[in-house]
Amino acid sequence: MGYPIGTWFGYKYAGLWQSQDEISKNPHRPDDKPGYPRYTDVNGDGQIDLADVTFLGTPNPDFIWGFNASLTYKKFDINLFFRGSQGNKVRNLQQAEMADGVGNYNQLGNILKDSWSPTNTGGTRPVIDATREFANYFRRSDYFIEDGSFIRLQT
Repeated sequence: MGYPIGTWFGYKYAGLWQSQDEISKNPHRPDDKPGYPRYTDVNGDGQIDLADVTFLGTPNPDFIWGFNASLTYKKFDINLFFRGSQGNKVRNLQQAEMADGVGNYNQLGNILKDSWSPTNTGGTRPVIDATREFANYFRRSDYFIEDGSFIRLQT
């Protein structure tokens, strides 16, 4: 099966590890710790490795469209031009660079507040960690892949 140029591949994000016991009972990467991102064992071999990299989407839209309308009433007129794109996935690079949890410098306040910690196990972002043990996997996961569809009033 051929994939379009620019297709996103990576790991399927499955939440955050909550405890060492949970890690030891499930497929995981060797360096995983509580608060690190958890990924899906796509091929079912009991480990998380390159074999679990999967298709995440494409930045190429299924279709693009436009709609133009002109209305005139006496001496007034209005012209509208809408355009849009449907069915594409985009990677939020700003969030990927800021929110990988590496170091606590230059981080936005809400990222710090929403990062996992032993006292904030409900956090939705990975633990703030001074190492880069999980950052490359995390950046290549679907955590930062978003729907790129839009509608815009151009003029």
